[in-house]
Amino acid sequence: MATTVSMTNILANSGKGWFPATRGNCTWQLSSITPGDGAASSIKIIPSGAGEVTLTSASHAMVASHKYYVTFKIRFEAAVTGTCDWYWPVAEPCAAKNMAFNAAAGAWTRLSAVFDRTSFADGSYPCRFDYNNNDGGNKTFWFTSCMLIDLTASFGAGKEPSKEWMDKHVTSFSDSQEVQYVENLSELFTNIANAIRAKSGQTGEIMACDFADRIRAL
Repeated sequence: MATTVSMTNILANSGKGWFPATRGNCTWQLSSITPGDGAASSIKIIPSGAGEVTLTSASHAMVASHKYYVTFKIRFEAAVTGTCDWYWPVAEPCAAKNMAFNAAAGAWTRLSAVFDRTSFADGSYPCRFDYNNNDGGNKTFWFTSCMLIDLTASFGAGKEPSKEWMDKHVTSFSDSQEVQYVENLSELFTNIANAIRAKSGQTGEIMACDFADRIRAL
């Protein structure tokens, strides 16, 4: 059986999708424009000039050895190519650097990363979202669906899923949610065998020793 794993959004803000922040090089306005993923609202962010645009949160408890997952969505008024960074603590090197996007006008883009902060000490630190304003166009954008999840606390040390697994299985926004997670070899082998049968159209038992050959034959 898959294990049900509960995850808490460290930046929870009554389901709004954004977090109270100190703003750098920008102003913001509350907006009802959302990606339809459960976030109740968004923040419309207007850059004040050239250079990075930042949103700095309150301090949150961080365990340096833990792995964390951060995800958020952005939407620009005009097409733009650029990058965003995520800091926690607000010090170099940043937690997630140069999360790249190539966004069409009016389209929501999801960015995410998995990271740890082993170069820092356990403690309480603010987070910071950076839009690097790479093209210098100072384009207005919207920000929401932000989640920061302690993977180690949720799944256990050594069992933390990858960014790709989280992106696939965490498809909606919530201040807290549950996912189904396979954490034992028996269920893993069963799922692999089912996938081979579905792809190949074959039926019957597949022994673990045959998995590699059967996959190569697909």
